[in-house]
Amino acid sequence: MDIYIKKVSANSDMRKFRGFPYKLYKSNKFWCPPMRRSEKKTLSPKKNPAFEFCEAEYWLAWKSKKLVGRIAGIINHKANERWNEKLVRFCWIGLPGKRHSFHLSS
Repeated sequence: MDIYIKKVSANSDMRKFRGFPYKLYKSNKFWCPPMRRSEKKTLSPKKNPAFEFCEAEYWLAWKSKKLVGRIAGIINHKANERWNEKLVRFCWIGLPGKRHSFHLSS
């Protein structure tokens, strides 16, 4: 079964995005979960002042109808302009078990 990548486009998708690590790492005694309210503010363009000069996209990975991963891509336009770069940062990566590779599409 293939892994399907879907862009986060609704509040319900964002809740799944934020909640995924709690399922992924629930049996990992070394995992320290983020503070939920802080994580919500960090990922919100309305609450995080970095979004005045950054943009972000979030994706969920699905296998059949099961959520199996997440990833975020962030562009910091101010930093790119300052250093004359065209960079994107990928973060909030969560994938279970085996190593996976996938193609992001909009």
